[in-house]
This record gives sequence, structure tokens and C-alpha cells, in this order.
Amino acid sequence: MPALITEAHDSTRLALSSHNPGAIEDFGLIGHKVAALADLAQNYTNSAIDSSELNRLITEHFPWWNDSTLRYFPWMRWPFKVMKDPSTYLKMLRHKVGIVIPAGDGNARETAHLITTLRNVHKCKLPIDIAYVGDGDMSPSIRAFLSRLGTNVNFIDLTQVFDNTLIQLKGYSSKPFAILASRYPRTILLDSDAVFFANPDDIFSMYQSLKETGLLFFHDRTVENGNTPVRQEWVGAQLKLAGRLPSAHLANNSLFFRHHIDEEADAALVAVDKSKPDTYMAMVFACWMNTKHVRETVTYQRLFGDKDTYWLAAELTGVPYAFEPWSSARLAQEPLIDKGFPLVAPVENNLARGPAAQVLEGASKPVSQASPTIAAEVLSDEKEAKSIKLLATDTSSSYDKNQTTSRVEAPHSTNELNFPRSSHNREFHDSPKPITPNRRCTTHMVHPHPDGSEPLWANGGLWLDKRDRGLGLANWTHWYVGSRNDEALKTFCETSLPTDSPNSKSWLTSEDGEQWHNEVMNTQPRWYSNDWGMDAEGCPQFEEWRWQSLNQGFRDRLERMIEEVRKVEAAWVLELG
Repeated sequence: MPALITEAHDSTRLALSSHNPGAIEDFGLIGHKVAALADLAQNYTNSAIDSSELNRLITEHFPWWNDSTLRYFPWMRWPFKVMKDPSTYLKMLRHKVGIVIPAGDGNARETAHLITTLRNVHKCKLPIDIAYVGDGDMSPSIRAFLSRLGTNVNFIDLTQVFDNTLIQLKGYSSKPFAILASRYPRTILLDSDAVFFANPDDIFSMYQSLKETGLLFFHDRTVENGNTPVRQEWVGAQLKLAGRLPSAHLANNSLFFRHHIDEEADAALVAVDKSKPDTYMAMVFACWMNTKHVRETVTYQRLFGDKDTYWLAAELTGVPYAFEPWSSARLAQEPLIDKGFPLVAPVENNLARGPAAQVLEGASKPVSQASPTIAAEVLSDEKEAKSIKLLATDTSSSYDKNQTTSRVEAPHSTNELNFPRSSHNREFHDSPKPITPNRRCTTHMVHPHPDGSEPLWANGGLWLDKRDRGLGLANWTHWYVGSRNDEALKTFCETSLPTDSPNSKSWLTSEDGEQWHNEVMNTQPRWYSNDWGMDAEGCPQFEEWRWQSLNQGFRDRLERMIEEVRKVEAAWVLELG
């Protein structure tokens, strides 16, 4: 072992032993140890160096991490045939990008929607891995169906990569492990119900902050349910244990850390450059937070699922990361298309042909126009007839048969959705302006393109409401983006905050502090998390001029995406019932 690496190992052992082990809730102390391992890993960027001692140290602290089953980590030693020209190979490998989607039988339909819209509408060429937790999580028949939806769709059984008796993955908790299990140095983690409105192939070059840091996150809804002070104080306590000050993002740009909202991140998309050893180790730390004992004892008691574990792992280890500048935006559509696009049944000649692959090639028509009885006779199968009948919902009552080719144009009147930008008296957060209820908002979290011009992706699938698929598919016409978080905080901090203690709990609960909070929140999208019925009644916003019509190009893409989903739904009924 080279002398410099021997010295690095000595320093790491000292760092690992100089702090008390701490209780399981002491995330800050664990963060200190992970940072020491990350510093050591930086010495192994030359893959010709034997990394067995480093691997042993990592496994000692994280027994489920297995260098023999993982397909990629930044200090991996490559076979001899690769090492003949390691520099060229590693240069190529570092730029390899892939998508990983943790999924199971329960959300396989949304996974199918995501695959087909990426491949057939956006022409995405990135390889796609579907990560699942054994056959009990995703059945072979579902995997076979998904594999036929596009090229280069592969599967990762996480129980074959990690010892599941140690971590007992379930639901959210499998997501960070899917990042580690991905074979691609640059990994895009997507929830099964994520929706892209454009090609994500170049996402690692689209965001300058991602290129610089290797970690990109997206903001959650601006929702306050009373958990903010407790969560912020806990994060602050963990930073003290780790011996770190808050990062520039957390101190200056975080609505969460400034006591305004309950959750920081929407983890339906996480972009990670694992070729950076410190970034990779931060994801190992995030995995630890989602192991069974830790998540049940601490993580999911303090946070909501996995969503804030990724940036918190980076924060506690001092690893650079970035957030998009906006909080989650809102999507809306008009009452005339209130129930969205209905689902579809295949035309009868395709029903008669049978195989799902042929249905995917064919045309389709609205279920509201298809007779369940005729469909049943063509299928001549009681189970499939029942599925078709379930798809023939009451959407016909509000569905215009010409709607798929003749869109309702976005309104331009200032009495409707596009309010002119003008100065106006700000009102407190608990007093939204009355508006004409000429819109239906959906609960999707939507995230802008880096230039803010239009939505890039959303969390919530293409259903109008994924909790009620009978409402059909969304047909959005408008979106609402608030002020950039840094601008909102800077504007009101400069004019409203006392200079001595801007996060003082006593000041925040004072009349001035509450007014400052309301001023900041009035610049952000309003979410009716305690009364989702308000979303169907116009979801009033404080700055109505921020509503924008979705451009024609976006609307055309959305229709093509909806058509792909119709085909998938038809194929699902035929093949899986």
C-alpha cells in the first residue's frame, strides 16, 4: 500500500475512533464517520490500487454494503482486460448515465406509463433499470410486461445485491438502495409516478449546479402542518453533533430551515454523480437512514419517509449539493375538461387480435364510446370483460368526443387565469384573494425547466388524481410558479428580520415574525393540504398574476403522452386483466 494511503488510513482510523459511537439517533456522529470514510475513498480514484482495506472498513460500519455484488462504486477494481486501457475506459464510464425506478406490482401501471412516454414521445435513449425487492414485490408476469414496453429496460432484484435480512426494504426505503445498486456512475432516481414532459437525456448538462456538485434535489410543496420547528431544531442538533455549520443553501435558501415549511425535498427525482467518492458515501449514509431499525426508530419519526434523507446525508457529511431554485409549482385545468382525458379501450379489431404488443401498435377510442357489452363479447373472457367495464367510467357525462383533436384554448382574459403583473398590497398567508373559480388544480408537484420556461417533470403520474383513477387522465392548461426561494428570503430578510437572531424562535412567533413568515409564504404556491376540495374550487393564490398558460408545444406533447398511456392501459387489460 502506498505511503500516502497508509497515512490516510491512519487518519481515518483516528477519526473513526475519536468519537463515541453514540446512540442510533445521533445522525451527526454517523455523519462525521461517513465523512472520514469519504476522505479516505478520495485516495482510491486510481482503480489500480487495491481497495480491499477501504471496502472492509465500509462493510464494518455498514454490513449490508457488499463490494462483490454491487455493479459500480467509484474505486471499483476492474478486470484485467479492462485495465489494459483503464484511463480511456474510466473516462467513458464516468459519463455513463442511467435511470433507475424502484417499483412493485402496486405501482407497475405508472411505471409502464413512464417507460412508454420516455421512449415513444420524448425519444429518451438512457438505459432504464427497474429495482424491486424480490418476486413478492414485483411478479415475473409484471416484469415481462414492462420489459416489452421499450428497448434497454432491465431489472435489479435488490435482495440479490444487499442482504435484506439486515435492512428489510419496503416502500420508500428501497429508493436510496436502488441508487447504489444502479450500474451507472451518473444515476437518475425516479419514482414510478414521476412524469417527464421533455427528454431527460441531458439532465447532467442542463443544470450547472449538478455539474458542479454531483447532487441535485428538487423542492417539495410549500406546506406547513406544524412540524417545522421540531424538524428544524432536530436537524440543527445533528449538525452540531457532526461539528458543522449549516451549508450556504440551508442557511440562506431553505424555506424549511427558516421555519416556513415542513419538508425540504420532493424525492421523486434525485440526480447523483456517484463517480465522486464523497457523493457516493453520502448516498451510503442515506441508505443507512432507511434501514429498518434506523427508519422505524428515528428517520420516519423525525422526517416524512425517505424524501429528506438524501440532502440531509450530504449536509451532515459536508458534501456539496444543489437544489432547484423554485418550490414545487402547481398545475391546473379548466372546468370544461374538469375530468381530464378519459381512459380508452382498444378498437375491436385490436381486441380480437389479442397480444398486447399488437394493441400497443394500434389505434384506440374513448371508453365512453365503447360498449362494455361489445367489448366483453370480443374478449370472450369474463375477467377481461370486467376490467374493460371498470374502465368505462362515467367520464362520458363530461367528455367531448372531439376533445382529443380540438383542445380548449387557454383563456387570455384578466378575469380568468392570466392576471397582469402589477404592484398590489400584499395580504397575509391566511387571507387568500377571492378569485373566479375557473380552474381545477391537481395535487401534482411540478418542477420547471432550468430556465423556468415550462414544466420539465412532475410527481403524481398522468392521472388527474392517482387516488381516483376513474377520473381519467390529466389535461393541464395552466401552471403556477412562485418566486425563487432565495429571492423571497433575501427580499424579506433584508427588510424585516432583526440582525441579531433571524431564526430566533421567540422572534418567529412574535407579531413581526409571523408577518415576515406570511410575506414569504405569499410569494409561494398555496396548497390546500388540509382541504383538497379547495383545489377543485379554484385553489386561490395570493399572486394570481403568476398563473401562466402552458404553451402549445407543451400541450401537443401532453396529448401524445396521453395517447401512449391509453395504449398501455389497453395492453394492461388484455395481458394482465
